Amino acid sequence: MQLKLPGDHRAVSERDCFNKEGNKQMKLEINVPVSGLDLASLLEGEQGLFLCQNRGQNYITVAKAGHSIAFGPTPIGKAIQEQPTATLGPEPWFVTKVSNSTEFAETRFVIPGREMR
Repeated sequence: MQLKLPGDHRAVSERDCFNKEGNKQMKLEINVPVSGLDLASLLEGEQGLFLCQNRGQNYITVAKAGHSIAFGPTPIGKAIQEQPTATLGPEPWFVTKVSNSTEFAETRFVIPGREMR
């Protein structure tokens, strides 16, 4: 079953993650968002810099070989304060690979109207 998401977001399902031999194969492409409930599972086997979004908050996360999350998730931008409610359940993570680099010094962030290094 493939989940339907707004826009061009692709939901990650279990069958996407394994090849015919049963080995984990999925590699995220740069600027192609995916989503799932478990951030570590989404980044397992990946390496690079990722923009992760959950409940309206943006995070930077670095994944390295052997570590699904080597750094982060670190909130960026304005902090979002959640209003606790009884109906608050799990929200999916939206993950976009920004770079294959795992070093911040090698990565250039471009934000409309300004550039950050």
